[in-house]
Amino acid sequence: MAFQDTWNELLAHVPSLSPFLAQRFVNRAWRELRQRKSWSFLLKEGFLIVPAKITAGTVSATQFSTTITPDATAIAALNAAGTNPPLGRRQFRLSAGERIYNISTWDGATLVLEEPYQEATVSGSSYQVLSVYFRPPSDDFTRFISVRDLVTNYHIRLHYTQEEINRIDPQRNTEGDPLYVVSYKTDTDNIPMFELWPTPSVARSYQVLYQGRGSDMVASSEFPPVIPEQLVLERAKYHAYQWAESAKGGDPKLAGSDWRYLAAEADRRFNELYVKTAREDEDAYMQTMHFAESRSGFMTPVDANYAQNHVVDWM
Repeated sequence: MAFQDTWNELLAHVPSLSPFLAQRFVNRAWRELRQRKSWSFLLKEGFLIVPAKITAGTVSATQFSTTITPDATAIAALNAAGTNPPLGRRQFRLSAGERIYNISTWDGATLVLEEPYQEATVSGSSYQVLSVYFRPPSDDFTRFISVRDLVTNYHIRLHYTQEEINRIDPQRNTEGDPLYVVSYKTDTDNIPMFELWPTPSVARSYQVLYQGRGSDMVASSEFPPVIPEQLVLERAKYHAYQWAESAKGGDPKLAGSDWRYLAAEADRRFNELYVKTAREDEDAYMQTMHFAESRSGFMTPVDANYAQNHVVDWM
């Protein structure tokens, strides 16, 4: 059913309801529904892209300044770096084991860091511009389901924290094929960021399966086939009936109905239909069962022959 049809039908149930409020209540119902479970229609695929590390030339940096000044060779290398991801989403450090800084901007001649450079002033120093922290594939990201390295066939483990990795490698000396996806922090756009550890050493794309948040409906939108039109409508009616109850004192058109009873009935019908819809979606793609990853076990590929002869923690 189309969004426009749904909010127009809602108008028929509540006299005095404006088209603006009808659309708002339908979108509120749709948002609540999306948040109720991990729906199959919100599964998405994407990539975490690791660009090649940039080390050509040298840089100069002044303690407590945010400005990094590259030489001509470094400028040429940085300008040739491309935009996937842009330099403003990459990181800077002098060498492995040194402090990692997020880059704020690159204007074609000067790097500006998000935080002041803390180490001793240097001139003509080697450096690294690399990707350590990554934004998810889209802004409506909610959680990773899997991250795959299709080159090494490593199982990249999820749900690790900065505290855990800081205990193992506080200076981030370890570089190589990533084995962990680690929560980092939100960026300046309030998008969650993640670290790959060990720090990636080569350019590569990692295939990602993740859960999205979805988006509100607009004029031409339609609900996914798995969602019955009545499910969204019942939840929208619940919100509209609550509004009618609060507004009936000043509107004679609303005064003759028991909107509290109607809201309770809409809520009951919604929950009854939701259980059926969620079960059907789960039958199509099981989402509510998750397996906790062990903090021990093999980190490298294990074939079936090895597994049949050894005690292997597959997860």
